[in-house]
Amino acid sequence: MSVFGQLPLGFIFAYIIYRKLVKWPGFWQGVLYVPNIISVIVVGLLWQTIFSPNGPIAEVMNSIARAGFQSRLEAILAGVGSLDISDDHVRKILDLAGPAALEWFTDPVPELKELIQSYSGAPMQELLNDLCNLFVQRWSPEFLSKSNVAMLPILFVLLWMYTGMYLILFLANMQKIDAQIIEAARIDGASEWQVMRCIILPSLSGTIVNSAILAISGSLSSFSLIFAMTGGGPSRVTEILSIYMYNNAFLGRPNLPLANAISLIMVVISFFLIVLTKLAEKRYGGKED
Repeated sequence: MSVFGQLPLGFIFAYIIYRKLVKWPGFWQGVLYVPNIISVIVVGLLWQTIFSPNGPIAEVMNSIARAGFQSRLEAILAGVGSLDISDDHVRKILDLAGPAALEWFTDPVPELKELIQSYSGAPMQELLNDLCNLFVQRWSPEFLSKSNVAMLPILFVLLWMYTGMYLILFLANMQKIDAQIIEAARIDGASEWQVMRCIILPSLSGTIVNSAILAISGSLSSFSLIFAMTGGGPSRVTEILSIYMYNNAFLGRPNLPLANAISLIMVVISFFLIVLTKLAEKRYGGKED
């Protein structure tokens, strides 16, 4: 994700700002870079709260679900008093509630009808609020505990946090490129894509390689963020090598030989990926002036 997510996004944002394709480029540059200067532990705890069952995402989802349910419930009960409600209206409410109704009633139609009739004389809003509280299921981020999606929030936070750093690296080196070359290419009819592919990318080959090396080292040492957000859980589905090494070295009954072996493997993987990056530069990269 660091190499194939942060680097392309950082380059694209840097190119947009460098070519002034958006208004207020300085503002966007600052907005994208600010997450990189915040403490990793603070970021981890912040996003842990955001993704929690009581966080802002859950509150927004619950508000949307409640508003939708209440509007459809109002349409069913429009012009109907609590004493005049028919079995047909009750069945429509049960269909709207779905499986949630079965959790509260043994015989849903008569029991719900009796419940609604008990609100005779009460304001309609009170009935609507209580039915929403009864039937609207609260949104829960439990699906994020599944092994195939558990890493997605972490990958999103990594993109949000570190893309700005690569934006600054690329933007600083783009500003070294002679603007007259780009102007000449545009006068000769080159499109933005051709300018980026034939002028900008070859001029930044060395910067791209250095950034890739930084991204590789960062991805293999992203211990703090994941430890703060999930601690490797739930059920170890977000446990990366560095957390696995930490758990074996310092938790429970320490297994120092295994922890040392893991750290050695991480170093070997780093060297292997760096060699691949250098080979890719020699094969596809250009020369920086």
